[in-house]
Amino acid sequence: MEREKEYHIGIARGEIPELVLLPGDPDRARKIAEDFFDNPTEIAKRREYWSYKGTWKGTPVGVCSTGIGCPSAAIALEELVKVGCTTFIRVGTSGAIRQDITSGDIV
Repeated sequence: MEREKEYHIGIARGEIPELVLLPGDPDRARKIAEDFFDNPTEIAKRREYWSYKGTWKGTPVGVCSTGIGCPSAAIALEELVKVGCTTFIRVGTSGAIRQDITSGDIV
């Protein structure tokens, strides 16, 4: 019997590491996996939720795109928690209204 997959992200418990990077753009998720992970493997591609896994410096890590905006990010996070993920790092771009924050800064 196939493991129960979460509806939106298409991932079942145990298919993705506990540590997950969260870019918004699906193509950025693919690029992160290909450029930074050792042995990248595609997990699922469902709607705006593209996911991959691999290792980085020996640490198992996953990446799952969240799409645009808070509602789609909330869906991704809720379903990733349901499949066992515990640590999330948002990666990507953002606007700022403070003069001392410029493009390329890590916030």
